[in-house]
Amino acid sequence: MAHIRLLCLDIDGTLLNSKNEVTPATRAALQRAQKAGILPVLVSARMPKGIQPLADDLGLPGPIISFSGGMISHRDHVLKSTALPLSLVRRLCAQAGAHDVHLSIYQENHWYVNRADAWARQEAEITHTSFRQAELPSLFEAWGKNGQSANKLMVLAEPEKVDALQKELQEAWGTQANIYPSKPTYLEIMPGGVSKTGAISFLMDAYGFSREEVMAIGDNYNDVSMLSFAGLGVAMGNAPLPVQQQADAVTAANDADGVAKAIETYCLA
Repeated sequence: MAHIRLLCLDIDGTLLNSKNEVTPATRAALQRAQKAGILPVLVSARMPKGIQPLADDLGLPGPIISFSGGMISHRDHVLKSTALPLSLVRRLCAQAGAHDVHLSIYQENHWYVNRADAWARQEAEITHTSFRQAELPSLFEAWGKNGQSANKLMVLAEPEKVDALQKELQEAWGTQANIYPSKPTYLEIMPGGVSKTGAISFLMDAYGFSREEVMAIGDNYNDVSMLSFAGLGVAMGNAPLPVQQQADAVTAANDADGVAKAIETYCLA
């Protein structure tokens, strides 16, 4: 096995335990990995503001991948950013809004919601970020004048609503957008062609890493592509069985220091 030089880490359900904390063992393992010359990179569906403070807290100096690959940044410098076409954003929001669900709209480090409800407050608490309630037609009109659009849309709702809406939106817009659940109550909508794998490939080219030198760790269906792409893909013990089956190895669960154990086993042994 090649020496690992790039360590790509999902956040929710992977790096963080069920209390949304990084355990002392995981912190220590990340420090040892960096001393061994490995570059840890956080890879998440979160917006940059929901990732960078965590990277700073862990002492990770490298870039971050946000919006599931839709944006790559290094501190305040945006290396790459991909947005949904504004016309598609309007259609998606109208169709989702007809189902009376919570809508979150992300544009780089700005988070807008259609209503400041319990879903918004829950997500704000998890990610330690703040939202702004917006009248969507006015927001989209302003974006149209400024040439802006959303990097990501997210629906928060009960699992049965998420399932139904995913099927409906997938049928209507699946060739133009990447639509998938990241949790039973979370439906993510990204630009077509955007993926964690594409962002990792961008960093591989930038730093001169080969696939064999990349290890990725994740816990959910939106991590499958990067687990399959990396030289070594490690699924968390709390990952659904189909995700585990797509990985090269399975570590312990996020509540049992799974990331730390994977780093110790595959990067530092």
